[in-house]
Amino acid sequence: MMLALAGLASAADQPRTIIDLTDTIRVGMVEDTIGGAAMKALGIDEVAMSPEMSFAKTTGRSTRVCLSSQVGTHMDAGAHAEPQGWPINQAPLDQLIVPGVVVDVRDKNDEQGIMPADLEKYAIHRGDAVLFLFSYPKPKPGEMFTQSFLTEEAAQ
Repeated sequence: MMLALAGLASAADQPRTIIDLTDTIRVGMVEDTIGGAAMKALGIDEVAMSPEMSFAKTTGRSTRVCLSSQVGTHMDAGAHAEPQGWPINQAPLDQLIVPGVVVDVRDKNDEQGIMPADLEKYAIHRGDAVLFLFSYPKPKPGEMFTQSFLTEEAAQ
């Protein structure tokens, strides 16, 4: 899936940058991001890829890919967090390419919340998509994944 942060032109007809945030799907990506302990605790399987069609039998080649909808680049549906939330096939696609700001918080750890001061250096406007760039070091054996978080004050 490609997530775009900006339309093709602004109101002043200035070109905007479209940023592709797609993570490469690969065997090992789940363990590298959340770790084996989290995989076991949450019941998330590793990405699996296997050949399913080959030139020996047909005129093409394809690969079967199996992965959780919660790994890699994805968008959570309303139903992910709310029992009565909207399903992903009802995502408002016309609202997914919007002006946006990437907030780099790779220097934060799981004990440091994102504060209003972390946001003040960015030009964030009402209606912008705000995407946080976290660092996710590979968990050590037995560790669950960790990440920083947005404080209530920063969310306001």
